[in-house]
Formats: sequence, structure tokens, C-alpha cells
Amino acid sequence: MKLKNYTYITICFLLLGLGSAGGQSSLSVDLRLYDIVYHPGLDKLFGAFGGDRPGGHAILQIHPRTGRVESRIPVASEPHVLRFSANYKYLYVGYLGSERLDRIEMASRQVETVARLDFNVEHFDEIEVFYYQVDEMLALPEFPDGILVGTRDNFVRPETRGLFVFDGQQVLPEQIEFSSHTSRSLAYHANSGKIYGYGHDYRHKGGLLRYRVDASGVQLEAEFDLLNGFRSEIEIIGDRLYSQQGEVLDLSGATPVRLGDIYDDENRRFQSGALEVDPQDGLIYNVDIEYPNGPEGPGYYLNKIDPSDFKLLERQLFKSRVALPIKMVHTGGDGQHALLTHSSSNIHPVPLRGRLVLIGNCDQEASTLLPVTTDIDLSSICPSDSIQFAAGGNYDRYVWSNGFEGQQLRPDFRGVTEDVFVTAYDGQGCPPAISETIEIRPRIPRGLQLGRTGELRCPGDSVVLSVTALDTDYFEWSTGERGPSITVREAGVYTVQAYRNSGCTSDEYVGTNVQALIHPPIPRGVLSPSDTIELCKGSLATLTAEETGYAYEWEPVVSFHGRQLDTDWANSYRVRYVDVTGCKGEFSEPVTVIFRDLPEAPELRVQDSMIYTLTPGEKEWFENGFPLPQQTSDTLIATSRGFYAAQLVDSFGCRSDLAEPARMENPYVELASTIAGTAVVDYIQYDVLDSIDFPLDEYWIELPPEYRVRFTDEDGYFEYVRPRGNYELQMRVDTSIWAFRQGAGGHQVNSNLVPDSFYTFSIYPIVTAPRLQVDLSTGITRCNLQAPLWVSVKNVGTLPFSGELCVQLDDRLTEVLEDDQPILPFPSEVCWTIDSLAIGEDFKRKLHIGIPGVDNIGDILELRAEVSKDTAVVADWTYFSEIRCAYDPNDKLVSPARGSEGQYALFEDTLRYTIRFQNTGNDTAFTVRLVDQLSDRLRWNTFQPVSASHEYRVDLDLKNGLLEILFENILLPDSTTNLEGSQGYFSFDILPQDELEENTIIENFADIYFDFNPPIRTNTTSSEMVSELPVIDALYDLNGDAQEFFFVPNPHRDRSVLYRRSPTGAAPRGRIDIYNAWGQQVWSATLPEPFGPVVVETADWPAGLYFYQLRTTEDSSLMGRGAIVKME
Repeated sequence: MKLKNYTYITICFLLLGLGSAGGQSSLSVDLRLYDIVYHPGLDKLFGAFGGDRPGGHAILQIHPRTGRVESRIPVASEPHVLRFSANYKYLYVGYLGSERLDRIEMASRQVETVARLDFNVEHFDEIEVFYYQVDEMLALPEFPDGILVGTRDNFVRPETRGLFVFDGQQVLPEQIEFSSHTSRSLAYHANSGKIYGYGHDYRHKGGLLRYRVDASGVQLEAEFDLLNGFRSEIEIIGDRLYSQQGEVLDLSGATPVRLGDIYDDENRRFQSGALEVDPQDGLIYNVDIEYPNGPEGPGYYLNKIDPSDFKLLERQLFKSRVALPIKMVHTGGDGQHALLTHSSSNIHPVPLRGRLVLIGNCDQEASTLLPVTTDIDLSSICPSDSIQFAAGGNYDRYVWSNGFEGQQLRPDFRGVTEDVFVTAYDGQGCPPAISETIEIRPRIPRGLQLGRTGELRCPGDSVVLSVTALDTDYFEWSTGERGPSITVREAGVYTVQAYRNSGCTSDEYVGTNVQALIHPPIPRGVLSPSDTIELCKGSLATLTAEETGYAYEWEPVVSFHGRQLDTDWANSYRVRYVDVTGCKGEFSEPVTVIFRDLPEAPELRVQDSMIYTLTPGEKEWFENGFPLPQQTSDTLIATSRGFYAAQLVDSFGCRSDLAEPARMENPYVELASTIAGTAVVDYIQYDVLDSIDFPLDEYWIELPPEYRVRFTDEDGYFEYVRPRGNYELQMRVDTSIWAFRQGAGGHQVNSNLVPDSFYTFSIYPIVTAPRLQVDLSTGITRCNLQAPLWVSVKNVGTLPFSGELCVQLDDRLTEVLEDDQPILPFPSEVCWTIDSLAIGEDFKRKLHIGIPGVDNIGDILELRAEVSKDTAVVADWTYFSEIRCAYDPNDKLVSPARGSEGQYALFEDTLRYTIRFQNTGNDTAFTVRLVDQLSDRLRWNTFQPVSASHEYRVDLDLKNGLLEILFENILLPDSTTNLEGSQGYFSFDILPQDELEENTIIENFADIYFDFNPPIRTNTTSSEMVSELPVIDALYDLNGDAQEFFFVPNPHRDRSVLYRRSPTGAAPRGRIDIYNAWGQQVWSATLPEPFGPVVVETADWPAGLYFYQLRTTEDSSLMGRGAIVKME
């Protein structure tokens, strides 16, 4: 029969090998076959053909090089499995869904049924059972005319149901029935005469089985757990068994041994691949799929593998429509194979489509480039365009890559991206010409995306809407404009679509709704710290809300609205933000505060020079109010007369009250020595103080290795009383302006040899350097009372100074007094003449200032001291103090305090701390001691006293940063006897540590001891260290008509101007009131008629947040409200 009689067979397309040199050609035939076998004597392929197409069920004889169907052998049912007998006399046929086993005598092409597959209903409990069908067959050399048959039933697990031998005349009695010990794939091992089988089930791993075949039939001999996967095909060549999964076994011994994996070299596993070992050269051939989204597009790879080491020798790509590789057979010549592929049903192994790929079918490769033309320009096609391709030349057949045949092609791609090529064939099935691959790339605008849209907050504002997309030439907006962006000034919905110049467009639109006067979201509250706080009773827990520019609402302390909450109440706390319109954000996560009970104070006992307690636990000991470091035991040996006390410290660090002090009259005295000396300026010669020479006051004297620092007094004198030993006495001076005459390298002290010694440090100036140190401080600024104001100027240079000192006063003060006499009229500043202020000498003055009343509570007083010479300011200092009514008179201040809330300091700032104290007892205090544990974020060795209200002595321990200021014999009266005289202060300068991280917070407090009373702890100062001050964000009031009025600029420094948004129309008569953060009115004015800009001068206002309201004169109804920010 000739090909033209079989119109149901279509040759689809040829694929050229694109791999290594010497690559092979291939031919893909659109032919749906269930199975193929090769007859080497006839050099023909035979395929099992299903009968749902014209022509019925048949076994087709196919030319192995051209793929042409040369003849057909009709069969009664749908052929499924084909195998030749060992002598190729018979072709055995198994059928899909039929119990028959037929064979075809190849000489006569006659078909006969040789067996029917029985089944046993007892094994299938009331289930409708289909007949068994042939699943696998294997030729047996022992029975040249016969065959080994494996059966299956698709509806029972396991699918494979039995094995039997047909010896050419009859079915032998020894069979394997209804057992899992059967196989889907069978192979014959000629060297042992054994049968190997594998892959009995879809769901489970199939073990390798070995069978014995003799005259009685087939029997299971052994089972081996060697192979992986399931439904795998196996093949035996020589003593090697090859699995479709890539495993290789050695069968030469009694037990199979795993040799390796043919895919190990490329680290691949192709469970769907087809495997064939060439019986002529032993090379392993494998086919796997290149899917459409792979780098080379759809097709198959033919892998040639060396059997000696399983290395990949060649890898060739044959472009083709992809289906599942089912079976590959050798077709006689070197590298010639036939590959069967399927696209199967999900519920039954019936191939919906199939292809027969003939590999190496032709010795020649395409050597001529086949021209192809199109009727339109492919660079500007749209998805809906129809394209006609036309191939050139004059060949027997043209096959396109989509499977169509003919010299012309007009496919409907409908926007699909695809590669098209065409192959020309001659009459022998060889491809002399092939075209280049033509890329069809309909360019559709895609990825349409709007940028940030924004909002119209105020009339006259505009918003830029922008859009991006890929493969786009222009955009068209709902406004009619074209371009990637438009500017809109009205609220509304705007949409945009993308276009190509060719007219191509996608159906995709994007749009946005531009709104006006949308209230900005208020962030959720944030508390620091965010974890549970555990403190000792008597302490204050500090909770700080994140600074956002909003007001604050706390829970459960609803009456407090500040940013920082100090509390001694154990509870769970939350905070949220409130804007000027009254809108509230979400509460923060709660923070729990826990206060632990304090331990009981210990009871002290005295015996001789020993003081001890029977109360267990860690102790802290004190001598005359001074802590004794490293003393933590129950017993203390007193070394000097005085009062001793102790407190108990529990495991959490909570401290009890001080025990009742124990008086020591007879202490243990250790051998000690006095190390003393003086520091002077010596202009002329050593050891002789001339009339121009003078002592140095407040100069740093250090005694290594004890890390103790003291400062000289006004006579230049210093003194240490220490245990006998070796020390090095050192003095610190500014060597840029001074040089040593004596003590340049320090003094070596051996008090073992000289128990009491005296040393002199003398210096002289090396440059003329006028330098001044200015300080200004006040007592507690309490409502309606007087407070002392101290101002001092110290000459720390090398020249006497003459000039003028002026103190600029805050105009909110009620009075100013000097020497108890009021200065009238009220001055804006008070000045003094400085005449020849000697080196190291202080110029001090004291005023009394009247503090305003409760209307000014919370106001910050600003006082400034300036020293000038010939009208030029050479030194200055600014001091701030809050007006208080109810207050703790013992506090600590830090300056500079920058920012709207005074919380910031710059890294380059010198921090000045001022400790203020007041005797609020009922008797005179003879000694006041200030104890300050300096923060480890401060450079302790930069400490420098500045000024104080009374004579004092400094003791600084550089080892642990403990600073002690002692006012001995201060005779400080109580506040009821002498309010002004009961107050005092001490101030000092110190630098922050280098290389602190941004926003590091330095905290500090002090303990104040009056005689032997328990200490009074001050507030904790806080300085947040920054490189530069943050910009305070402007606050917006967006409550409808409240936007009628607004301030510009906002934030501002010296002035801000009130404007009205609507320039037309009469504004109601009214007024504006401005309040500070404490709710106090700071400014008020009547609105002009007709309305015009209102200028508010704020140069004298403290930096911070202020709120304004506008109300009508007639009924005080609200016309507008908002906030303005005054910056420094």
C-alpha cells in the first residue's frame, strides 16, 4: 500500500541536530503508536496503531529512515504491546482492554490467537472486573517460537497480576498468578539464562526480581532491593543491567551489584526519559525533554554516554513539539534510533497524540539556508494580526515548526510569543535546507503601573501623576493628555492606558482617585522602654513616648499629657498621640511597671574599733556620709573617728534605709602619711614668691596610682592623707600657654622614707593669652518669691583683664535687688566694671531676682551673662530656669539643653552641670556633701569646676567616676530661718566621650547629704547627643473649614504671618489667641477689618510648640485652630 491511501498519517516536521560536530538529523512523524519494534532482517519498524482514525486497528510496517508507512496488517482489537520471538519468526501482539494474545507469522502475515488470559472472580469482592490484558512480553532463546508474557489489570493494585510462558505451542503450567512478584519491564540475561523484572506498581518502589524459566514454566527465584523509583524500564547488554532511572547493575555474580549512575556526571535524573543501549558499540543513548521555557525552546536532547565511566560524550538538541518519551529502539545503523512519544490521558494510558521521531535517519545535514518571507513587518505586529509565511525553493516537502506542511503558512498566533522555522525534505526523507528561526514577538504594552499619586491638601496645590510600562511608545490619560506624567489640580479619578505606535494596546487600565484635604494618619503610640520595668520601691519609673509633634494621652493616668511620664505606681501603661484637631491614634503596646519591696535596714553594733551587724545580706558602708567602696561584708574596722552607717542591698539591687548611725570614738589607726604642697605662678625665679607671683586656685592635682584627683584651694594648697607607699604627684595645666618651672614631670613620693612631705608646682606663662570663664546660676525660681542670682568671671588666661560684665534679665521678673536694695526702674540688664582681674582671680557678684506668680508657672526664664572689652563680647553664658510653684528645691540642671523640649546636645558641646541645694530642715547644716556618680559616657578626666555658692573641696576618683564635693563648715541656715541663705549650688564642665553613637542619651543625677542625714537624690538630667538638631515637622490642621486660616512660615524662628486661604468674601469679625504647651495664653489680637495678614513677632518666645484658636466676636464660635512651631 502507498502512503497516499493513509490520509490519517501526517508528517509534521523535521528537526535538525544542533549539538556537536558530526551531529545527526532527525525526522518527526505525527503518528500515534502504542508500541514499536524493529526487525533487523527486514530493516523495518513495526508499530501498534490504534483504530480511532480511518483505517482501523493495524500493525504498521514503517520505513526506519523516511517514516513512510509501507504496509499494514489489520488486527481485531486495539494493539498495545509488540514483541518478536527470539527467531523473529513471529510478532506477538497484546491488546488494550482485551484478554487475547495474538501472533503474526512474518512470512505469511497471518494473524492467529494463541492464548486467552483467564481471571478468577473470587479475588474481586463484588467489584466489576475487566479482563486481564498483556502488559509486557519478552523473547526467550529457550523457546525460539515462544514468548514470556506479563499481565495486568488497571483497576486493581498492584496492576501487574501474573507471568506465564507460551512455548510456541501451549501455555506452560508453572505460572505466577495474582502476586506482587511480577514486573512491568522484563529483560533477558543471556550469560545466566535468567530473567530480570522491575517496576510493578505506580505507587510503590518496585524491587528487582529474578525469574527462572524452564520446560515447566516460570518461577520467582530471588528479589533484590537495588533500584529506585517505579514503572522503570530496564535493558540488559552483556552482564550489565541499565535502568531508565540511570542506575547500572553488574549481573556477573550470584547477586547483582550496583556499579553507578549514568546521570551522575551531569547531576540529572530523567524519570520520563527513554533509554537504549546500542548492541553494536555498547554506547548508552538517553533522550530527555527540553521544555518550551528552556534556553533552547521545545525539543528533545539525545545524550550519548560512555559505558566505561558514564561520562557524557555528546548532547544534541532536536527541536520538536514536546511529548513524553516512551520507548527508543535501535534501528540498525550507527546512532540510528526510533523514538516513540505520547501525550496520554490522565485516566487511561491511551495516547491522545503521538509522534515517531527517527534519529539519524539521514547521513546528510541541512546545508542550504531556506529563505522565508512574510506579508507584514514582524517588528510592529499586534496580537490580533494574521501573518503569512512563504518558503522559497522547490522541494518535495515543507514542514513548519508548528506541525503544518506546505510551502505557505498562515497561523493564528493570537499574541503568543513563538519561534517559527521551516525544513525542506527531498524524496528520501533527508533535509537539504532549513530556514533561520523567525521570532514572533507581538509587543504588547505590559507592566502598567502608577507611581506615587499624592493628595491635594490645599487649594492651588498640584499633584504629578506618573506611569511606567514596558514595550510602550505613549500613554493616553482620561484627560486626553499623552505622556508618562500629567499634572492635576482638581480632585477626581484619573485613568491611563498604554499604546504602541503600531496601534497595539493592552486592555489594562490603571487609575487613581486624587482627593483633597485628607487627614494624615496618626501613627500608633510607641513607648520606650518597651519591655517590663522592674524597680525598687521609692524609685521613679520613666516612660517616654516617641517624639512625633503630637500631644499625648496616657492610660491609666488620663490627667497627664506630657511626653515623659515619671511614676511610682505599679501598673500597666499605654500612650497614644492626639493632633490639634483632637484626632487620636492607636494606643501603644502596654508596658508593665513593677516595684519591688525594699529590704529591712540592718541593726549596727560596736565593739572596740569594729562595727558589725547580724542582719544577713550584702552591705554598703558609709563613713560620715561618704560611701566606703568595696566594703560589703557584715563587719567593718573603723580607721577614723566619726559616724558609720550601713544599708542592706538585696539580690535585685534594692537598698534599705540607712541603719541608725554608730559613733566611733576609738578607731583603729593605720600608719599614714600627709602628702601636701602648693601650686603657684612664678614669674622670676624658683622657690621665691615675688610680689607679682600668686597662688593657683582650682587646679587639678592627681596622685597615681590611686586615681584620686583633688583641686587646689584659693591659697594654691592641696593635701592628701594616704597610707604610706610610693606615689607620683602630678599637676595638670594648659601647656599651650603655661610652662613648668618646678614639677614638670611630676614629683616622686616615697612616704615610707618621708612620712609627711611638701611639694611645689610652679609655672610661668609662655604666651599672652586672655581667657575668661563665665558662669551664671540661680537658686530655685519659685512663684512669688525671691531667688539668689550668682554670676562669676574667672581669669584662666595669662594676662590681667579689664572690661565690663553685664547680666541681661528676663522681662518677666518682678524685681531686681543688689545688696538688698531694689534697682529702679526695672533694668533690662545690670553691669559692673572689671578692673585688672588678676590671673586665676574670680570676679563674683550676687543679685536677688523676683519670680512672677502662678500665671507664669512652667515658663522658662532666660538669663545671660556677657563679658565685653571695648564693646566686643569676649565671653558669655546663657542660663535657663523653670518657674515652679510646688517643687523639690534640690535639683540638677544640664546645659546646653537644645531643641524644642531641651533634650538635645551636640557632640562638640561642653556639658555644664549645676547642682542646686537648699536646707529645708529645722536647723543649721554644718556640712553639705554632693555625691555624683558620673556617667560612663562622659570623659571623667575632662572634669573642671566652674563656680560655687560657697567654699568647697573636690575629690574625684578617676577609677570609678565618683565625684564628691564637700562644703565643710558651710553653716547653711534652714529655709524657715533664712530662705535665701539656705540655698547653694555647684557647677562644673565636662566633655562627652568620643565616638558615641548618634542619639546616645547621657543621664546623670546627684545625691545631696546634709550632715549625717540620709541623702536626697536630685532629678535625673538627660542629654540626647546628636550631630545636628533634627528639623521639627510642621503640624497640619486639616479639619474642614479650619483650614481657612494658616501660618507661614511654619516652623519659624522670629516671626510668622497669619493668612486667610479665601481672598474673596468678608471674613467674620473675630480674634486670635495663642497658647504655649502648658495652656497659658502668650499672645492675643483682634482680626483686622477687612481681613489682612496678621504678623506675630516671636523673637522673644522660647522655642517650642504653640497652639492657636480663631473665634468670632459675636458668639465665640470656632473659626479655625492649629499649631505653630517656634525654632531656636
